[in-house]
Amino acid sequence: MGKARDDFSPKVIESLRSRVAGHCSNPDCDKSTLGPAGDDKVNNVGVAAHIHAAAPGGARYLKEMTPEQRKDLANGVWLCNICSRDVDNDAKRYPAELLRDWRQQAEERARSRLGQAPIEQRDVQDQMRMVFGSAPSSFQLAAVSNVHLSLAHSMEQMDPRFRVETSYVSGKTIFDIRAKQPVPLAFRVVPHMADEFRSQLTRLVNHGEPVSLDGGAATVIGSPLFEHLTPSPESAKFRIDPRCIPAVLKVTANHPQTGEPFFEEFRGDVMGGSQSFTFKGQACDGMLTISLRHSFSGEEPPTSFSIELDDARWAQRDVNYLPHFESIYQLFETMSRGNDLDIRLLMDGLQVLHLKFTVTKRDDYIDGMSNALRYLKRARIVGSLLERSVQYVVAYMFSAEEHLQLHEVAQIAEGLRSTSEDPKAVATIVLGEDVTLSDLTDPSTPHLVKFLQNEGAVLDIYGQPIPLPPLELALDNVFAEVLSEQQEHTSGVVEIAWRPAKDFTCVYSYLKDPLPSGTPSDAGR
Repeated sequence: MGKARDDFSPKVIESLRSRVAGHCSNPDCDKSTLGPAGDDKVNNVGVAAHIHAAAPGGARYLKEMTPEQRKDLANGVWLCNICSRDVDNDAKRYPAELLRDWRQQAEERARSRLGQAPIEQRDVQDQMRMVFGSAPSSFQLAAVSNVHLSLAHSMEQMDPRFRVETSYVSGKTIFDIRAKQPVPLAFRVVPHMADEFRSQLTRLVNHGEPVSLDGGAATVIGSPLFEHLTPSPESAKFRIDPRCIPAVLKVTANHPQTGEPFFEEFRGDVMGGSQSFTFKGQACDGMLTISLRHSFSGEEPPTSFSIELDDARWAQRDVNYLPHFESIYQLFETMSRGNDLDIRLLMDGLQVLHLKFTVTKRDDYIDGMSNALRYLKRARIVGSLLERSVQYVVAYMFSAEEHLQLHEVAQIAEGLRSTSEDPKAVATIVLGEDVTLSDLTDPSTPHLVKFLQNEGAVLDIYGQPIPLPPLELALDNVFAEVLSEQQEHTSGVVEIAWRPAKDFTCVYSYLKDPLPSGTPSDAGR
């Protein structure tokens, strides 16, 4: 190790050196204070340099610092000899904030290399083949990340005031550029896009909305990095995003049927401007996306709200095994009925907004989605109670008549279909020793009569034919009235109408185990 500053203790010097594995903290430095792969051969002499000078007249000297603070580890940064002279000769170009950022990045790089074997020449050659589109002789798992890190590092060298991250997603290269400190920039926009850019920039300032233009429509002036990245109109998009602050939106409402409270938590970000802010977040593993905009500039209404459902995860799955269905159904049902939502927005665990929100006007999306979820709920009832497998179909279009038929079948399956009205049921009875006309027409004894209907019926659910069990009608407390004119006899065929008595009921139900083949049943009409 080379010469160190006199007012740093050996312990501090060794700590600064070890934290960065002996490498210069300057990310733009192409020299190392140690040999390749961290061996003990010294290529360049390293020093423990001051961030704020130890004596008056030095670079970035702060009079208010105590001697102990000047000697402290927090005031040091490990640099090679050349970089240490550069940062002391030009304090304006290398402010204290930049040196601290160097140190933090260098320490992170050193930690990330712990336990990793040094890269071999063969791996370097393989990665170069990949960059130029050739097949490597072997594939190193870190190859892709190494290419991105190398590209980001090269771009940061153009302007150290920015931090760069690169990614390649769905055939698109994305450059995420963030300023480490306030940087003055100017924009030169093509004339025909000037009004649009000005309008978007105003919305960014007032409401935190992003700015998005076609590539080549705007040129950034004031940084060699952006001048290097100026895209052509055909190849790229130019976007300015507002600052995003992590937040949580808690939504509480009462169950539309039971009245019991239920709760859903959306996690996302707040983006704001001088007149309003917007929260965007997700719940139910990303299936629900919510957007809430709140104005503090006197707009009416002060809060607007939208929600979207991505049901792609449900595609071709049995309707009774759909993740998060109950939470999603309850939320849309609550909104469609115009019930209150209790909304609380939290940032850093602190509540910043609390309001009661109601969907006061018709919302086609909420109404349409609520209707689709009711259809789905009834399909689940039929599939579960009748033990039929039904597959969910995304964006399925059903008619009002189909929904009504499904609703009636679901009510019967749940045992909720009954009536006390006269069913006007008529049956043809074969008299014999077991059944006599006097028994049937006894006015003192009401009867329980059961009919089977719809044998072999099929219901269409999500375009799938679902066979239904026979439908049983149970008429309880009815009297028999003979319709055919004939004399009393003990055998023969008579036509009977079943008339309701007091406390009459007619209950519909499906037989899960149909009658064996050949079993007689009454035919109602």
